[in-house]
Amino acid sequence: MVSAIVVVDRSLETVETVTATVPISFPYVPGLLSYREAPGIAASLRELDTRPDVLLVNGCGINHFQGVGLASHVGVKEDIPTIGVTRRLLCGRFSTDGKEGPWPIHYKDRIVGNAVASRKGSRPVFVALGHLMDLKRSLEMTLPLFTGTRLPLPLAEAHRVCTLKKKSL
Repeated sequence: MVSAIVVVDRSLETVETVTATVPISFPYVPGLLSYREAPGIAASLRELDTRPDVLLVNGCGINHFQGVGLASHVGVKEDIPTIGVTRRLLCGRFSTDGKEGPWPIHYKDRIVGNAVASRKGSRPVFVALGHLMDLKRSLEMTLPLFTGTRLPLPLAEAHRVCTLKKKSL
């Protein structure tokens, strides 16, 4: 498995990019992605010279059937604030009601995140609380990172870096 982390500063300039390649030690089991993916993220974090203020994770936070998705799992295990960002809503619901987003995601009678369309008319991505994070702060930190791509800049760039790394292996 290849994992990448791209650290950006407030001006969205890349500060550091790292990758880690680790053996897959857990099979893919729906709902248990964190047991498969977290070791790669942890390995990438160990490669960083710069400790991020917050880590955006390509996975669920508390918007998970068990309340602890990949972003929450990594945040607790690594003791770092996390925000989960996914392209697919695993659980919960949201309604646009013809209003401009972001739109709250409701699950089990609470708000667990927000649906965010990066551009008018685009399909939303789902920004959820991970660890040491609240709704307001997760949006404040994530919204400026949407720079024309569907995913926030650090995640889009990490995805690109992982794809290149995999091709080179």
